[in-house]
Amino acid sequence: MKKLLFVAVILLHFSCDQQKTDQKNLYDFVPQNTFAVVQVNDFNIMENALNNQALLSKLEGIQPAISSRIKAITPEKISSPALYCFSSIGKSDIAISLIYRKNENDSLIKKPTHTVTYNGITIEKKRIGSAFLFQSQFQDIHYVTDTQLILENSIRNHQKETQGQQDPTFFKLAENNDADAPMNLMFHKLGGEFIQSIFPETPLFPKMGKSWTAYDFNTKKDPFTLDGVTFINDSLPDELSLIHAQESKSFNLLDLVPQSFQSFLALSISNMEVLENNFKNYSRQQNIPLNTIDFSLFNSVDEIGWMTQETSKAVFFHLNNNNPLSKELIQRVNEKKYRDVSYYSGVLPKEMRHFLEAFGTSVNPQWMMLINDFLVYGEDEKIMQLIISSFKDKNNLATDTNYSMLKESLADNATFLWMGHSSNLKEHWQGLNKNFSDEQWDLIIADQYPLLALQAVAENNVVQFRFTLQQKNPNQTSNTPLNQYNFTLDAALISSPQWLKNHRSKTMDIAVQDANNTLYLFSNTGTLFWKKKLPGKIIGPIKQVDLYKNGRVQMAFRTANRFMILDRNGKTVPPFDIKVSDELPIQPLAVFDYDHSRDYRFLLANGKSLSMYNRRGKRVSGFKLNKLQYPLTRPPKHFRLASKDFILMQQSDGNIRIISRTGKDRIRLNEKINFSDNAVFSYLNKFSTTDTYGNLVQIDTKGNITRTPKTLDENHYIDMTSKTLVTLSDNVLTIKGIPINLPFGNYTRPKIFYINNTILVSTTDTDAKKVFLFYSNGTAVNGFPVYGQGPIDITNADDDAALEMVVQSEENGLIVYQILL
Repeated sequence: MKKLLFVAVILLHFSCDQQKTDQKNLYDFVPQNTFAVVQVNDFNIMENALNNQALLSKLEGIQPAISSRIKAITPEKISSPALYCFSSIGKSDIAISLIYRKNENDSLIKKPTHTVTYNGITIEKKRIGSAFLFQSQFQDIHYVTDTQLILENSIRNHQKETQGQQDPTFFKLAENNDADAPMNLMFHKLGGEFIQSIFPETPLFPKMGKSWTAYDFNTKKDPFTLDGVTFINDSLPDELSLIHAQESKSFNLLDLVPQSFQSFLALSISNMEVLENNFKNYSRQQNIPLNTIDFSLFNSVDEIGWMTQETSKAVFFHLNNNNPLSKELIQRVNEKKYRDVSYYSGVLPKEMRHFLEAFGTSVNPQWMMLINDFLVYGEDEKIMQLIISSFKDKNNLATDTNYSMLKESLADNATFLWMGHSSNLKEHWQGLNKNFSDEQWDLIIADQYPLLALQAVAENNVVQFRFTLQQKNPNQTSNTPLNQYNFTLDAALISSPQWLKNHRSKTMDIAVQDANNTLYLFSNTGTLFWKKKLPGKIIGPIKQVDLYKNGRVQMAFRTANRFMILDRNGKTVPPFDIKVSDELPIQPLAVFDYDHSRDYRFLLANGKSLSMYNRRGKRVSGFKLNKLQYPLTRPPKHFRLASKDFILMQQSDGNIRIISRTGKDRIRLNEKINFSDNAVFSYLNKFSTTDTYGNLVQIDTKGNITRTPKTLDENHYIDMTSKTLVTLSDNVLTIKGIPINLPFGNYTRPKIFYINNTILVSTTDTDAKKVFLFYSNGTAVNGFPVYGQGPIDITNADDDAALEMVVQSEENGLIVYQILL
């Protein structure tokens, strides 16, 4: 966990399946003078995220000395959850401590050099270079720190049954941390000076008040999101108290902000009189020298915005038109024009300038203008002309394709919104912190994550935050597929990637196997959760099952000689590592859930043999069909038609065997079918497939067979749903009777996806390495074809409105595309 500190430092800067009772017990031991607490709930997920996320892994160099201290106090094996505490010592030093509930599988840090006793409790002491490491245990709580004084204070607190933290807000926030998040973070204003010494202040970044703020760290969106909460303290007004009782809204100011901005902050104003009263209380608390505070000139304003651009600043006011703008604000003096827009010399009232400095930044405007519904003040003519040009050309933040992607992760309405343009902040950050090289900034921040955002929604005295970054969206037009993520395996792919449900995050993950028979599980953003060497190639797709009927899904599959089920962490679910026959031909695992009750039946076909297992791994004695006269050409399939269950098996002699749940023949056919290389489907309430003559062959529940000519070549492909038929013959793809002439090539089987009430049909030209995607009316999805080498899988993999498509890219590579339909 040596990279954990970097994450904490970044988040500290941007902040200036356990029971809650367990969490609270750990927080009782947090030392006094602590300004940051990092709770790790799942070390495996965090380690993978920190190692595999480009941003998180490569920015470790921001403070290598502190990172090494984190590594020193972290055992190789440690239980979750665990707390890392950062505490002030003296004027400028800090202590780092680790608190966790120890179990028998945990390892100690290192063999102690010697021990000391404090108040009857043993402290183990270990020299590491020129420093010491101290560890002790209170009941089942293990405590590790690099500062003896911190440990001694905690021992005294424990013996006196006193908590190190006295602020009730701290424990209220801690109790509401999301234990399902990989990590939780809590920060206090006291750490501001330390944080600025590591990661300098960012222009316009909102002030978070003077108490505690808590965040849940999640990796559902690349590279992460912080979902936080804090409280407004009316009795001791601070900057957050200024937004008290202001309702959330969507911001019109984005139409005015140039895409070349550096930093931008927008504030919703639902009641100017309330804002005036909030600022009066704040001014008294802060001793701001103002004789009068009167915001009545701004009664028509419902949004205030600040912007920094290079060395200049501007202030925006959006006018709601419910009240006329005060004529006192518009002094048409020294008029100038740029692109037919007039701007004038202008200054802001003193009390408004103090407010702008308190919540955002100090601004010394010299120019002002009215443009549509916006009142704008700027410090120089250059910034005024830039704002006019970007507005006229619609080259603004609202039309930025990166922003249109970012807002999918944000609420529609907010009390305030901060955004930073990383390319334009780079010079500011580098000038104040020399730990980053140009290459790190350019490749990681500016090139990959051009936009940063912090959004807040205030209701009553509670403020909820979301901090996130947006991955670059190069040259994207509306509804064009976006190449989101690229990642590689250790060897060539031997299976097509497929999406699997992640029951923890309620998102989707990617499973794929390589030529070394290693199975990988990635997040939808490309973070590797784990990889596992299997005894052979997985035959067919992985099936997800819920063996324990508790919403936690497992992965079921077979290799040539093993029937296996793995849990979410890649561990075998007993007893499902079952040796099975490897007699050829071997068919993929068939999984039946007859009544949708999760009482699964697993049917394996090898040669002429059938084996059925239940969800406890026992052979199903009630299934009597164990031997076949002929091998199967495809895996058995289950259908329910006319309230009856049917299991269909395509035999190598051209017969279809239709049996019941017990293996008895349910329908006997009087003739054989010269099967094409396609499965049987349920289409228009009949069992349907095709033959080598290009006929659509359909069988009803009485065994009657009908053939409909489809003029398909012998090596055609099909896919079906209950009402949709798709065929691919030569280079003609036909969707519901609509022919589409594709370029001549070598195509994969067409595949139907039904997502969000939309039918999509895909096929890939493996020669040209192009993925085609069509709607059911034969119209190509905008932006297709795109690059890809094999069959695709599509789903909504996260919590935004776009779909995600995964496909093989290179021999050992994958691409995840985002598709906006």
